[in-house]
Amino acid sequence: GAHPVGVYGSYTVIEYAGQHWPGVPYRWQTYAWSGTPTQVSAYQTMYQFLNQQYLCNRYVDMDRHFDSPAW
Repeated sequence: GAHPVGVYGSYTVIEYAGQHWPGVPYRWQTYAWSGTPTQVSAYQTMYQFLNQQYLCNRYVDMDRHFDSPAW
């Protein structure tokens, strides 16, 4: 069967995907490439807001999940 796809990128990438690619349901935005001050797209379904945090003996990136149960 078909598997849904997603994109990961900047504010500009997520805005474009949300406006032009209705078949792409998952849109993961990173703050790192989204300007200063950071712009947050209304089209994102997950938002990466912090990088390289030490947690449980590992470095991880911190994300907020909004709308997509598959992620």
